[in-house]
Amino acid sequence: MDIAREITVVLIVAVSLGLIVWLCYRLLRWARSGTGGAHVLGAVLAEVTQSPAVHEAKQGKRSREDGGGDPPTEE
Repeated sequence: MDIAREITVVLIVAVSLGLIVWLCYRLLRWARSGTGGAHVLGAVLAEVTQSPAVHEAKQGKRSREDGGGDPPTEE
C-alpha cells in the first residue's frame, strides 16, 4: 500500500470515529432532556439489549419463588 492510501484510510477511520462519538454525545444530551421520546427510546433499548442469560436467570428466580415443578428426589 502506498502512503497516500494509508493516509486516506486513517483519515476515514478518524472521521468515522469522531462522528460516532459526536452522535453518542448528542443522543445522551437528548436523553437527559427528559422528553417523552427519550423515555420511550430508553424503554425500547432496555428490552432490546436484555441478554438471554438475564432472561433465563429471571425465569429461574420466578420458578424458585413459585415453588413450581417436581420436588427434588432423594437418592
